[in-house]
Amino acid sequence: MTPADAHTLGDAFELINNLRLDHQVTQLRSGAEPDDHIDPRELSALMRAQLREAFRAVAAIQRRVSGELAVGARVAR
Repeated sequence: MTPADAHTLGDAFELINNLRLDHQVTQLRSGAEPDDHIDPRELSALMRAQLREAFRAVAAIQRRVSGELAVGARVAR
């Protein structure tokens, strides 16, 4: 994995985790049981776009790493 990919994954994790924690704090303050379900329709358009981009970036890195692992496995045989 490249340093740029690692940085992207770190940023994506931070964005998603902060969104999750904010959601859970809001639930706790309202007396609700905290969960991990966030309805995207309740997010601002900007936050939805950022979340969508984070998921796309993670998926792209997963595909790239998976492809590299598959190539490495074939070469090792």
